[in-house]
Amino acid sequence: MSSAQSLEDKLEALQSHFTWELQPSRSKLTYLRIRLEDIGTEEGNFWLGHVYNLLGFIQYQLGSSEDTLNLFNRAAETSQRQKNADEGPWLMVNFGNLAWLHHHLGEDEKSEDYLSKVDGLMRKYPAPPELELHPEVLAEKAWTLMKFDKEKKQQALELFQRAIRMQPDTVEWRSSYAILSTEFLTKRQTILEPEVFERLRSAKEQDPGNLYVAALYLEARAAKQEQIHDEARELAERILERPMNGYCGFGPLLRLYRKHISKDEAVEIAIEALRRHPDSRYTKKSSAKCYRKQIFGKQSNPDGSRMDEAICLWDEMIAAHPESGLKDKITLADLHATQQKTKDKADEIYKKLLEEREDLDPAGLQMLYCRYAKHLYFSGHDSGRSIEYHMKAAEIQETSKYRQKSLRQLKTTVKRNTNPELYRRIREVETSLRNFCLVDEPDLPVIGWWCDSFTADRVKRKPEHLSEREGLESSGTRPFPCSPVKEPGQSPRLGKESLFGQIRNQTQQQRSDAESLTKKILSKDYRTDSNEINGAIRLWEEVIHNDPQPKLEDKITLASIHAKLDTKKAEQIYKELLEQRQDLDPAGKQMLYNVYAKHLFFMKNNSCESIEYHMRAAEIQEESKYRHSSITELKKTLTRETSRRNGDADLCKRIKELLARLGI
Repeated sequence: MSSAQSLEDKLEALQSHFTWELQPSRSKLTYLRIRLEDIGTEEGNFWLGHVYNLLGFIQYQLGSSEDTLNLFNRAAETSQRQKNADEGPWLMVNFGNLAWLHHHLGEDEKSEDYLSKVDGLMRKYPAPPELELHPEVLAEKAWTLMKFDKEKKQQALELFQRAIRMQPDTVEWRSSYAILSTEFLTKRQTILEPEVFERLRSAKEQDPGNLYVAALYLEARAAKQEQIHDEARELAERILERPMNGYCGFGPLLRLYRKHISKDEAVEIAIEALRRHPDSRYTKKSSAKCYRKQIFGKQSNPDGSRMDEAICLWDEMIAAHPESGLKDKITLADLHATQQKTKDKADEIYKKLLEEREDLDPAGLQMLYCRYAKHLYFSGHDSGRSIEYHMKAAEIQETSKYRQKSLRQLKTTVKRNTNPELYRRIREVETSLRNFCLVDEPDLPVIGWWCDSFTADRVKRKPEHLSEREGLESSGTRPFPCSPVKEPGQSPRLGKESLFGQIRNQTQQQRSDAESLTKKILSKDYRTDSNEINGAIRLWEEVIHNDPQPKLEDKITLASIHAKLDTKKAEQIYKELLEQRQDLDPAGKQMLYNVYAKHLFFMKNNSCESIEYHMRAAEIQEESKYRHSSITELKKTLTRETSRRNGDADLCKRIKELLARLGI
């Protein structure tokens, strides 16, 4: 084996940012760099050495080796100063990074030197017998991975858990573990599971100076309907007194106010933060996002002066971040589009972004095309060009939420439009997508089958096409359903009734079949038949897929049927519905909360969280059978807990207070 190969093998065995499979796109790297810079470089930051290590790796990926070396050296100096020691296991990752960097620079002698230093540290500070790695290495890897995607965040949770098990007294690890587990869950559910809530409460008590944890804890309590207004205002004052950075708690504080107190008060806090910290880049960025959420909120109707403030703030934020991401620039364009006097500026921003589109990755290009299509439709009132850009987004063979949005819009357009030329053009897009969708995205809503249903120019399929289809079926690949065949000489049917009648009749039959099967499956004496249940699931998925405005009841029914075989899939559907609850009217929210409460009780045996959702349904001042059902359940719970010797006194108190507020 050559010495070069031997060196490569040793480097690959290191624990280092270069070996942790961190492969973000250039745009993600830029975003991370800005985010890390916003964390701040105050000496009191426990993670400062790790910040410099990750920044160094990012700078290397962006092509700046000189900055990388400076940052790696600064990371070592910072850790030594904070630990008040020249060496320790907390230098293992840093020395591994330096070994890799010098190898990439062609300085293998220096690389070997750092490899020797890592070996020395590993011998002097061996990992405990229960672990492959030293807890310090586990913690730094966990902290690094929590900055990346969902899969890496899950891995980070496990690494923190292992590190804390061996060094439970490191308060900062416990706080970061609580932050990660809390924010990882709040993206999918509104009320934390008891174990996570207790972890957060414990972190707040053990790390009282961590205002980020304090803000998350108040948010978790507010989600459980606790009164936290006075504590929130006190926390806001404490946060505003401190230097502004990504760890100060300002971001979660604004979210707490927006979601649980008042969007207007959130903006007032942002204004005060800007007054006290006018030069803080992080304050401008967080405040700009707060303005945006208020302006684009469902029930928002901001005045002209507030709009001007928001636009000015976004301009300043982008100026402070010269390499601001595509999403921020699109948001600025959309803000301009909300005012008649600045609509031209919105068009100008989009035009410039389109001119620079060669620099974008496929997902970024999809985002740009999809958002520009919406801009053309809502602001430019140009539905023709809007469809053109939705087709551009759909044609890019990359799975993303923007591609799905554009595909859904194309589907809706076909259903509502009788223009044969438009059918032809969308059909061309469908043809270009056919192979990609069949092989790579079998579960993505595709255009083919419903476009075929409406295509006026139907022709008999060629034998070779049928052979291709038969081959797909035999291989198990899901093909596009065939269109009805037009016999020679048959006139194409372009009438509105014939075009829309077919899909309406088909959907009505599917709904009838689905409802009939569902009634049987959800009956008390039903014996589980997986074939029947899967058949009902497919029918409801088709009904929902064919409906331009899917009904909440249908999605809840689909979740209820999934729960018979796969509670995880049912839970996923409920979480998505809860994330979109702002779009529901009061009666819809009552229905969702009530049914989800029953799901939690019967399918997950989680009576605590079930009661929380019954309380949410009861609090909504709208008479409905779902509210009545939840109030009845709360009364039963109160009676049951009161009669028990060790009943939950706190729960009884909260239910009594709620019923008293409701006049019951």
